[in-house]
Amino acid sequence: MPLRIASVNAWGGRLFDELIEWLPGSRAHIVCLQEVTRTPGLTGWTRFEDGERTLPQRADLFDDVCTALPRHEATFVASDSGPVQDDTGVRHRQDFGLATLVAAQMPVVEVASAFVHGQFVDHVEWTVADRPRIALAVRTVDRAGRSVWVVQIHGLRDPIGKADTPARRGQAQRLAEFVRRIRGPRDLVVVCGACSPAAKPCLGRQPGDSVGRKGNSRGGSMSSLIARKTLTKKRFTYRDLPFRR
Repeated sequence: MPLRIASVNAWGGRLFDELIEWLPGSRAHIVCLQEVTRTPGLTGWTRFEDGERTLPQRADLFDDVCTALPRHEATFVASDSGPVQDDTGVRHRQDFGLATLVAAQMPVVEVASAFVHGQFVDHVEWTVADRPRIALAVRTVDRAGRSVWVVQIHGLRDPIGKADTPARRGQAQRLAEFVRRIRGPRDLVVVCGACSPAAKPCLGRQPGDSVGRKGNSRGGSMSSLIARKTLTKKRFTYRDLPFRR
């Protein structure tokens, strides 16, 4: 059976009910989540404000998805932190970042992370632009000894749109440097998340590598498959890789 990887921009849990219902049935061996919140000791909903937007967010989406996938090993890294309010108006410090969850039957042999834009910031108040971004990589092996890195990032937000910018190209170049630093000569690499189009030429793909993107494609000699599943305007991306467990 192939290794199934799912990548989801979780939007801080705004589609929480749909996400938590979908995750256990996705049959994903590795789940990569972007825009994950974490506020230890707090449950339920919070309110996020950055001067431009006011958004509902789960207090601890990381704990929520860990509960939904109890047989997955979870890793969370924070790109930045800042204030949110609970439903009584009390302010709390909330971490914001990436989470990768790996099924119990997949041995995790290495974890790495690096900032690909800026550095960690503990905001007094959330900023609208130029927030830091971090990459998270997890390496697992199959029972034949083949190794695969699953790397995820969250692309830079620009209110103007999705086009490439110098900042996004810089993020892509730092991501490529990170991948080159961690990969072994025989490792397969999958990069997923909200990747700018600038990331593909910067990554310099090798045989077997795969770069996830929106839409349907096939990735190199892996004969990988992306399929879409839409839940109330939310896009979930699957990537299946031939991998012996």
